[in-house]
Amino acid sequence: MPIKNTFKAWLHINYSVSREVYSFYSNVIGNIVLFIPFSIIIIVLFKVRKPAYILLFSAGVSLLVELFQYVFRIGVADIDDIILNVFGALIGVVIFNIFKKTLRRLSQSHIYT
Repeated sequence: MPIKNTFKAWLHINYSVSREVYSFYSNVIGNIVLFIPFSIIIIVLFKVRKPAYILLFSAGVSLLVELFQYVFRIGVADIDDIILNVFGALIGVVIFNIFKKTLRRLSQSHIYT
């Protein structure tokens, strides 16, 4: 089951201190953080506005990366990585929308003051 092993690993490392702790957090955080700017780049460069398209594109790119890892036996191909990457892309979409709304409010406040 996807993400189940990630949660098991998280529970395991919270009760032990080792290199596994660094590896776990670098994997989880790395997969999420990597795709935050990726989704913003998709929005800005390719003018994609629908979050569903951004998430599908992010999932597709992530799937290709995992397939390359599997075929060429580089790293470990894992469905959890795809899920975490898409979650990172979702965070990027949310950040972009918050930033856009903030800029809109600031520009409107300067017009009326």
